[in-house]
Amino acid sequence: MSDDEFHAKFEQVLPTKTKVCSELQVGDHVLLKSSPCKIGELSNSGPDVHIVGIDIFTGEKIEDTARSTECMDIPEVHRGDYAMMNKGTRPTSS
Repeated sequence: MSDDEFHAKFEQVLPTKTKVCSELQVGDHVLLKSSPCKIGELSNSGPDVHIVGIDIFTGEKIEDTARSTECMDIPEVHRGDYAMMNKGTRPTSS
């Protein structure tokens, strides 16, 4: 599956909310160029806000600029930690 196909399917099922760009903060999650990102940097230049985020799946740095009054999609992000109970071994074929 190509990245474009992944993002197209991902957009169809992603539950999101919206937030005005001027209310975003470092550490928030936001969709940048159809990728869910954690905001690492924010800077204002006039009516625009420059956003630098890290894709939560690939670790890729993504940058975007939006008007401070523009609504951005905010994905619901849930993180879980799990303990491995039994490592086990995989049978090998001879």
